[in-house]
Amino acid sequence: MNKKIFAIGIIGIFITAGLTTASATIVDSTIGGNIACVIYGTDLPPPPEEAGLEGITVKLTNQDGTITRTTESSENGKCIFLDLPFDEEYTITAEGNNEYKSNTTVVYLTEQDPHVVVFIGLDPKSPRLFRNLNFPFIKLFQRFTLLARLLNIK
Repeated sequence: MNKKIFAIGIIGIFITAGLTTASATIVDSTIGGNIACVIYGTDLPPPPEEAGLEGITVKLTNQDGTITRTTESSENGKCIFLDLPFDEEYTITAEGNNEYKSNTTVVYLTEQDPHVVVFIGLDPKSPRLFRNLNFPFIKLFQRFTLLARLLNIK
């Protein structure tokens, strides 16, 4: 029996932490399933699809350990692997660059869940100065500024 999976549409994932919706368009798939990826920097402001990292090498490895496909993330950090065989476990590795460390995730693709969207966050290799200021004097300054506004001091 010739099965044809036809999936033209949008897949969405709702991230509760950032209340963000990300989507990927899935095309006609005649052989197998699809895995869409969003590669983002964990030190960049959310949502992940706006913090996408361009030019990250993404490798897809099957359960035998063989690299089956390699691609690069687009300008918004997205990439897609099409027509993958079902009932296999895939390892997706986003290779870091000069600024970000590598990260890996595992996906199991089935006929019941043929289209998967994966978010892969890459941590920075070194912290950026003044990215997340949490020094006591900064908090004191913020409180003083708030007090000055409340008292209308200029």
